[in-house]
Amino acid sequence: MIEFLTVQAPYVVLWVTLTVWAGIAVFLLWLEHRLRRLEAVLEQARRTESDTASSIAAE
Repeated sequence: MIEFLTVQAPYVVLWVTLTVWAGIAVFLLWLEHRLRRLEAVLEQARRTESDTASSIAAE
């Protein structure tokens, strides 16, 4: 059993490393998606605020 684990250890380390990197990549993609959504919401709020200020100034 020990011999089997010794032989397989590099592959286990490789799979764990790849899994961790894949998790980091997925997290960064999710974070980018959330930040783009937040940016869109803030831009919409900025436009709404600008439109409201323009309509008040026009009155």
